[in-house]
Amino acid sequence: MKTRNALLLVGGGAALAWAVWAPVVGQRGSSPAASVGVADPALDRAPAVAPGAAGPVAQATQPAAADLSDPPPPAAEVLVQVQAAGAHTSDRAVWDAARRLQAQPALADDLAELVLTPGTLPGGRALAMDLLAQSGHPQAQRALVRVLQDPRLAQRADAAERSLLVQRIGMVPQPLPETVDQAVALATAQDPVVRRAALAAAGGLARRLAVGGDPAGAEALLDRAVRPAPTEDVEDAAA
Repeated sequence: MKTRNALLLVGGGAALAWAVWAPVVGQRGSSPAASVGVADPALDRAPAVAPGAAGPVAQATQPAAADLSDPPPPAAEVLVQVQAAGAHTSDRAVWDAARRLQAQPALADDLAELVLTPGTLPGGRALAMDLLAQSGHPQAQRALVRVLQDPRLAQRADAAERSLLVQRIGMVPQPLPETVDQAVALATAQDPVVRRAALAAAGGLARRLAVGGDPAGAEALLDRAVRPAPTEDVEDAAA
């Protein structure tokens, strides 16, 4: 059997991403990704998403509690802010977008279309994909999958950016079957950039499934996505 490096979503990036999102969605306590000490043989083969893969949502500083008590801005305002997002986007704007998406799940479809819109900046695409992935609700997951299936994504993002966007699927906290299926499809794609990024994402999903009480699902995901992969692809994904 080919050696499988630890393809686990561990360390600061994953735990921080959920720690930032959890107060928005009303969950308290440890994140699924924070439980890195769980022993499960299904996880020994999974490549890791590097901590640096955490995106704008994970990097945003939580506003004061008083600010979070205010209603989030309207969806139209959020979309304008996300589309123009970049290095100078405020943490408050990121949190406002997360809160609006949680309150209005239908916004997921608009965020997905924003990723594929020619006028959206790379920072906007990254933020929109982060929001869809870390929200975790079914409508957001389905919107995320649609973006990753859309051929327009390759027209909007170069190889390096596309690799980072593909990895966002590994941040979904409670993946639906269709989310897992999409990760597998990407991990077995012809495009090596997409394939290696998706292998890292598959490791993240496997970790989340296992610590969420579904080790059989984690094992099945690894069987479908990681075992058939060339060793060099797995090593590159874990690098």
